[in-house]
Amino acid sequence: MRTDIMMDYLEHFNHKMAHRNRKVVLLLDNFSAHQSAVAQLGGDQALSNIRMQWLPKNTTSAFQPDDQGIIRTWKAHTRNHFLNWQVNQLDMFSPERTLGTINLLQAIRWAVAA
Repeated sequence: MRTDIMMDYLEHFNHKMAHRNRKVVLLLDNFSAHQSAVAQLGGDQALSNIRMQWLPKNTTSAFQPDDQGIIRTWKAHTRNHFLNWQVNQLDMFSPERTLGTINLLQAIRWAVAA
């Protein structure tokens, strides 16, 4: 998540709620992009149909336990790709050949596959 994406989302959501003549509460954690987006839009009171309610710091895992499981699973799959890569590198190792290095494209491919 980036600040500009969050700003676009908040403006879109606010417009959608205004169109439906609804007032809503939006629960947000303290992720920096969330805070920056709200600040750049003019603060908690800037959006007419959304009231932001901030979760207490360091409580995301308590209030969003699914996040913890999803992230743990994703990390395990990504780590598995990395470990398989390391084993393959060691299998191909010889004194004349150096171990390979991971580039950003490969890391992205592992992340997408995970």
